[in-house]
Amino acid sequence: MNIQTIEKLRGEIDVIDEEIVNLFQMRMKLSRAIGEFKSIHEIPVLDHRREEEKLKKISELADKDMEEYCHILYNKILEMSRDYQNKI
Repeated sequence: MNIQTIEKLRGEIDVIDEEIVNLFQMRMKLSRAIGEFKSIHEIPVLDHRREEEKLKKISELADKDMEEYCHILYNKILEMSRDYQNKI
C-alpha cells in the first residue's frame, strides 16, 4: 500500500463521515419529535422494550465481526437520543 492508496481510502472515509453526520442529525430530529410527543402525553422517555428490540435488530443487521462495535455504537446513539428527549 502506498500513500496514494491511503489518501484515497481516507477520502472515501470523509465522504462516509459526511453521510453519517447528515443521517445522525436526521435521526436526532425524529427523536426530538418523538420526545415532544412523549412529553405532551406524559410518556416516559426510556422505553426498555423498544431499545431491546432495536439492539436485537442491529445485531441481526451487523456482520458478525462488527456486531459488538455496532452494539456499542447504538447504545451510545440511544443514550444521546434519550438525553436529547429529556431536554424537551
